[in-house]
Amino acid sequence: MSRPAVVHAYLRKARETSIEGLAWLDRLPDLIADVCLDLGVEIDGEPYEGGVCGWVAPVRGSGGDTVIRASSPHAEVATGAAALRWWDGAGAVRLLAEDSEACVMLLERCEPGTLLRDAGLPN
Repeated sequence: MSRPAVVHAYLRKARETSIEGLAWLDRLPDLIADVCLDLGVEIDGEPYEGGVCGWVAPVRGSGGDTVIRASSPHAEVATGAAALRWWDGAGAVRLLAEDSEACVMLLERCEPGTLLRDAGLPN
């Protein structure tokens, strides 16, 4: 059985500035559970930190190292999957599956390194 989706405080703070953001946050755990079931994957670790419009966590059961990414609905989400399909792994992670209505993608895993905010760069 898949672990429940944990929504970190940083994401809640970023999305709670709008009614739409709050509604997305409220349905996020159920959305993730439903999509994981549909894709035949299970959450396999804590969600990655960082970002303000999406939730990303490693999953298992897809036959490789993958992550699931759920994005809050916004204009740029519509073109993200199309761009990843076009690049097909050349300079970007590979898109393996998507649920465009739910704004969720199953992606090739790319482990993050140092967050830019922690890199000591000037603002």
